[in-house]
Amino acid sequence: SADATSPSASNASGRGLARYIRKKQLDPLETYVPLVLEARSQLEEAGTLMDKDPATARNLLRSGAFGGLRENIRALGEYATTIDASVDASALVNDFFKSLEQYDRLLYVTAKDKAELDADDATAKLQATTQALDKLLATVPDDVMAKSKAFLSAAVAKSRAAAQGAATPSEDDRVLRSLLN
Repeated sequence: SADATSPSASNASGRGLARYIRKKQLDPLETYVPLVLEARSQLEEAGTLMDKDPATARNLLRSGAFGGLRENIRALGEYATTIDASVDASALVNDFFKSLEQYDRLLYVTAKDKAELDADDATAKLQATTQALDKLLATVPDDVMAKSKAFLSAAVAKSRAAAQGAATPSEDDRVLRSLLN
């Protein structure tokens, strides 16, 4: 008879509990990539603001595409593992979050202490974060990346046109629908 601490007993109980844990099924990869690309643009924008206004740069890391970034990055990691089992997606995801946290922490301390930003350190942390994100984005298949970039540029163009009042909604919707199909 097997006791409760044996490996086979713990494996059996783990499988038993797995039946009760519901894991959300992922949306298509095309859902996540444009949002991560937009977050990358926001990250670059934060980099341009970090010298002048670290608090505003830090706020950019909490708005817009960064709102659902954690879920989007994790989804990209799961897809990376599904597409290519040799990819250590967990390490890519962790590296990104770790470098983003370090960059955010530097902005926080600078803004809180109203100190002068160490430009070299900030640039290095920003580059590390961008490179970590780029490594994760490199796992996305080329066709999905091209479609996502086209969708994002169409969405940006639509929002710019709407801001200028020159957009025709039916034409823009047609373009966006053609990119999704």
